[in-house]
Formats: sequence, structure tokens, C-alpha cells
Amino acid sequence: MAAGIGGGAGQLLAYRHHAAKYMAVHSLCRVGYFSGVTMASVLLIEDETLIRMMMADMLIDLGHTVAAEAGDLSAGLALAQNVDCDAAIIDLLLGDEHSDEIAQVLKSRKIPFAFASGFGAGGVPEQFRDCPVLQKPFPIDALSSCLTKLLRSVA
Repeated sequence: MAAGIGGGAGQLLAYRHHAAKYMAVHSLCRVGYFSGVTMASVLLIEDETLIRMMMADMLIDLGHTVAAEAGDLSAGLALAQNVDCDAAIIDLLLGDEHSDEIAQVLKSRKIPFAFASGFGAGGVPEQFRDCPVLQKPFPIDALSSCLTKLLRSVA
């Protein structure tokens, strides 16, 4: 029974944290903190479902849309080849597979992208060292800043 109470309290704290973050972002939007940012359609390729869901929520909170989502290399490649989007966020490692094939497709289509990685920039392949890297876990303002840079790079 104590475990149930602890779980409930933990869930309540997590909910309060999420609600506070949500209110803070919407307050910033109301005062124009994110003004001047082009709203974009973003492709998400991330193998961890909960992280992908969190990233999608953050994009929506920032006023962007999610063009499509994938959780593995083959689905990510198919989307990278076919989906119309303004930018992409790609997990550096999809399970045990590297996402550099996806990055190459996006680069050839002139779609700006950033890598998301728990390992930082150290694992980025040499040919993509100039691409932005979001260090997981990242806050919403880091995602906003990254997307602003990506979208301005093609403007």
C-alpha cells in the first residue's frame, strides 16, 4: 500500500511539473518571447517512444507541427525520402543503427536537420560535424533556439 501512495505522490509531482512547464511556455508565447520564429513542419526520428512524444509536445507548444514520426532506421529513411517538411530532428542512434543514412537523404533534399543525442556531438559522423546537436535531455528553449537556427539557415 505504501508503494501505491508513493507512486501516486510521484505522479502528482510529475503532473505539477508538467503543468508548470506548460504554463511557463504559454506565458512566454503570450509576451512574444518566441516572436520572429517561423512556424515549421518538423520530421521527428527518435527510437524512444516517450522521448519522441515529449519532443512532439514541445514542438506543438512552440507552435510548430509534426510532419511525421519514425522510430527506426527503415521507417526514418522512407519518411526522409518522401515527407514534405521544413526541418528534421534525428536521433543519432536508432537502436544500434546509426542515422547517418537519414541525414544524407535530408542533406540531398536540402532539408535542414539537427541530431539529438544523449552522447553529445562526439558521436556525430565527420561529414555532419557542422550540424547542430541537441544534447538529450534538452529543455524547450534549446529546441526553440535550434529550430530558429535551422530555419534561418535556409531563409
